[in-house]
Amino acid sequence: MPNIDVSKFAKGAIESPFDPRDYALSSVMPVVMRYPDTCPAPFDLTKKNQGQNPSCVPNAASLLNQEHKLLQKVSQEYDAEDFYKELKKIDGYPGPGTFFRVAMQYLKDQNVKLLGGDNTTTKIAKYAIVDDMSFEGLKKAIFLYGSIMVGFRGTNEGWANEFIRPPQPGETMWQHAVALIAYEKDHIIGQNSWGEAWGNKGQFRITKDYLPFEAWAIIVDAPVEPKPIKTGWVAQQYLQLIGGSWRTTTKLNVRSEAGTTFSIIKTLEKGTVVLPTNAPTKTANGY
Repeated sequence: MPNIDVSKFAKGAIESPFDPRDYALSSVMPVVMRYPDTCPAPFDLTKKNQGQNPSCVPNAASLLNQEHKLLQKVSQEYDAEDFYKELKKIDGYPGPGTFFRVAMQYLKDQNVKLLGGDNTTTKIAKYAIVDDMSFEGLKKAIFLYGSIMVGFRGTNEGWANEFIRPPQPGETMWQHAVALIAYEKDHIIGQNSWGEAWGNKGQFRITKDYLPFEAWAIIVDAPVEPKPIKTGWVAQQYLQLIGGSWRTTTKLNVRSEAGTTFSIIKTLEKGTVVLPTNAPTKTANGY
């Protein structure tokens, strides 16, 4: 593993002031009768590199939102640096970095800018502060709600490799935001925003001896508007009736209307079921 100079990465997580209006996760979290010893991450989330920008909070919050959108079959690439600029317009904090709560509230009220110009909504519906900050409490939150955003007090020496540790006397301490994305029996696995060269391809592990000072979870995601089913046309001569279903006999293009002059809207693999119609031409619609 290459040596990474941790001092070259900015931090920037500011502890959120108490607010009695926050939802406590325990107020909505069901009583967990059992949960598995291991809970792997269901998706490969984007590996970010904030570099010297103090944008760890929006980077971590973006990972939570990205995971919840993937559960709705929506893949989005977030512009965390633009997200940070928007947060600094409203957080009221004059220095570098921002508050966890401000990021979560922004996700609820506003759309985060996406890379690539996709206008799909990025909003969430509800979020909560994790009030059980024990090792097992964090595991339960991950099991039920997916990745959570957390803040650690750390040092360059303590974050030198995948197995991060608490600060020790004499070390200069800072605060940093990351996402906890999975767990094993003796470790919780997190994803950082210092690039893939740091830690274990951008990820790290903590034990019960090193816990965060703050954590947030998305408890209800905003529904993404379903995309309408596209009905297209394929040539019936490339279909075969198998077991009562019409299937493609080769890899085949679906077009918006019958005829090769119309645009291709989808490509079907060999053996895909389609729905033939009684059209007078040798075509079939649906897939």
